[in-house]
Amino acid sequence: MTQTRKWQTVQALRTVGFAAWYRTNAQFPNEGEHIHAIAIGDTDMHTDAAAQVADYFNNINGLCCASRGADNQPDPYDNVLFTWWEVYHRAHP
Repeated sequence: MTQTRKWQTVQALRTVGFAAWYRTNAQFPNEGEHIHAIAIGDTDMHTDAAAQVADYFNNINGLCCASRGADNQPDPYDNVLFTWWEVYHRAHP
């Protein structure tokens, strides 16, 4: 899969309601590049996953136990708007 295709895949996942990130070798040298995604509406998610979803809403990379840096999704693939459901839940936690 090309680099562009990986970013497009993350964008597509975000569009349909996942907190998703493309993990680079720099972030995970021992695990390799991969796409990490969490279904935002999952009512049975682990507390660590819930923290990552919160990071997603705050444009953080979701690496709760590591860098907690800025989301690395580049332009033009980061233009996914939150759905009305996500906006509602952000306002009514």
